[in-house]
Amino acid sequence: MRTKATLTLLAAFILSSFITHAKTTLSSEQISALLSSAERPVQDAARDESRQPEKILAFTGVGAGQHVLDFFAGGGWYSELFSKAVEAQGKVYVQNDEVIWRFAEKGLNERTKQNRLNNLVRFDNMPIVDMTIPENSLDLVFTALNYHDLILYAQHRKR
Repeated sequence: MRTKATLTLLAAFILSSFITHAKTTLSSEQISALLSSAERPVQDAARDESRQPEKILAFTGVGAGQHVLDFFAGGGWYSELFSKAVEAQGKVYVQNDEVIWRFAEKGLNERTKQNRLNNLVRFDNMPIVDMTIPENSLDLVFTALNYHDLILYAQHRKR
């Protein structure tokens, strides 16, 4: 039964990702500036062709002041983009469960060292159901490259 509740919660998160605040959506010029910023890690920009962040950022409707959940965030490649997009008044919750954390820990720690993305709230090595995010506070819920892990997560939680 808990698995069904978890999947229902995740479905609600995903559906809520389509309900963004249009008044804060990044313009195509702002997206271009974000992606070409000198502060952006060179190794991140090298992945742009395959990950197409300009399309992802435009599609999500992310913008200044929003609160974003990036679940199964891995090393935080998209988390960093969201962090810059929501600016100082926004917040990005970054979650990795116990499986993904084993692969993501080093990269995420490197990405966030010296508090360089200070609007991130990390949920490291933590199941989705254990996160503490204020009710009705999210503008966007996002996952990429690990969506298939939801099934594995649900199966694991059944045991």
